[in-house]
Amino acid sequence: MLPGGFLGGWTFRDATVNLVETERQKTQLTAAFGAGTPRLGVFAQRLPDETFAPRTVAARSAARLVRGVSDSTTHLLYAGRWIANKGLVQVARALNIWPLADARFTIVGDFEDDFLISQSDGVHLNFRDFFRREVLACSPALQIELVPTTSQRQLHEWYTSADAFICPSFHEDEASGNAAHEAVLSGVPAIVTDWCGLGQLGRNTRGGAVATYSTLGGVRFSLAGLRASIDLAERFRARFDESTARADAEWVRDTFDPSRMRASIRSAVDLLAGLPAEPPPMGGWRCAERVQRIASIAPEGFKRAILEAGTPPPSGLFVDGGGCGGDPTVSLPHLLQAIQSMYTTWPTPPTVRRGMLLRGFWRVSLWPDERALVEFGFPGPRLLRFVEADWVAVLACATALARGEFEFRPTSDAASRALQRAVDLGYLVPDVLGADSFDRGAAIVE
Repeated sequence: MLPGGFLGGWTFRDATVNLVETERQKTQLTAAFGAGTPRLGVFAQRLPDETFAPRTVAARSAARLVRGVSDSTTHLLYAGRWIANKGLVQVARALNIWPLADARFTIVGDFEDDFLISQSDGVHLNFRDFFRREVLACSPALQIELVPTTSQRQLHEWYTSADAFICPSFHEDEASGNAAHEAVLSGVPAIVTDWCGLGQLGRNTRGGAVATYSTLGGVRFSLAGLRASIDLAERFRARFDESTARADAEWVRDTFDPSRMRASIRSAVDLLAGLPAEPPPMGGWRCAERVQRIASIAPEGFKRAILEAGTPPPSGLFVDGGGCGGDPTVSLPHLLQAIQSMYTTWPTPPTVRRGMLLRGFWRVSLWPDERALVEFGFPGPRLLRFVEADWVAVLACATALARGEFEFRPTSDAASRALQRAVDLGYLVPDVLGADSFDRGAAIVE
């Protein structure tokens, strides 16, 4: 998922079998590389299905009673790392923009201050303060409970009390999402993004997968689309169905069955053993020869990353003093986008058109003195500055909201062109995503 994985010494060599965690990732890579697809195998770690078993109606009621969750409350649960790119802020934003009458968001886990953000070369040293400011302080009407890291048995009880597990991740090194699969094993639907290994779960169980696309700023999705998925959780609360919960759990058990994984890894090893040996790789992981070799078989985005090598990143992509880049052989921001585009629902950002409603993926505002769109994201804030004519067009389609935030509905071609930059860099996302939003690309794999 990261440049190092694609540019590593043995990656995609003739004498290499590359492992992914889900069949969907294998299918996506095959669709992207076509005739140049490297040898691929599937292997995922074992899930503790003896601990996480489907709940009954009685167990659900008991778990909710112990945790103070009423029958009328829609209980959303997340468990895992408290890091910026797991979508916790976006869940809060969706529920603040379009509130539920009675919602509770329980977040189990802990902060990881030293966790790196490869997308921007950032670190989570001050994410605690950011989280308090952008989630807790911005959500006065939303019940939010923070629960420290706990045992698997206790976690199963938390799953049992929930109406849905929620993880709209855009983490640039996302795997298959163990906690989301544990929740489904426990009988809880999982609302996840159609991104990397999570997409397979969302497309095959009732929680659903929120459609995604790639930008230079990272993976993005519609907040309105996320909110629509949360509506599904409310319906699950009203009509809890044990048989459907068991069917979803059975799908997870069958997909990650240890005997199936053993057979899969044995097949990969047998394939590897039959390949002729190659000399060891030469050069560092960013050597020009290796980059060129992968680009020769990869989608067009990889070739674009080479063409952009040595050029400065687009203005506004990173916060001042931060960001990744500066590589003489490849543009790392463009390489990240090329890699991510193979694992998202759509490979390109949507095309901005007149009448399209756009809002900040993170909280956004306008700074007139700088003629800039300001994103209060993490890392951040970052600024996207406009020339005078574009600034006038942006102001003409901006609507002020609470807390100094704005949304945008372009009414002219000039405004659409100006706001396209904000979409391409991941500042703004549309409320509505559909096939007609992407005239510069098509869905990768259905």
